[in-house]
Amino acid sequence: MHDLIKITSRKSSTKIITFYFRIPYFSDYSPEMLEHNVVEQLDMKPPTKYPFAFKRSNYKEVSISFEFGNEEEAKACINQVSQLYKKLKKKAA
Repeated sequence: MHDLIKITSRKSSTKIITFYFRIPYFSDYSPEMLEHNVVEQLDMKPPTKYPFAFKRSNYKEVSISFEFGNEEEAKACINQVSQLYKKLKKKAA
């Protein structure tokens, strides 16, 4: 969630949602984060101070899209992700 910068839906189909992220370059991860398998840690809270994407000066921008069964599922996903992001951002402030 620290890496998320934007969520969009396509005009042609609001069932397709794209998430945009700014991720650190591998060399920018702290040694503590690299002691273990990075993939295993993706769902875990970072052990050290981990800046939000908008506060990073060095990053790689990536995106991933998902197609949902219907527009209601897509809207529910956007809503849930937005609520989680707001809570996390408020905690980090």
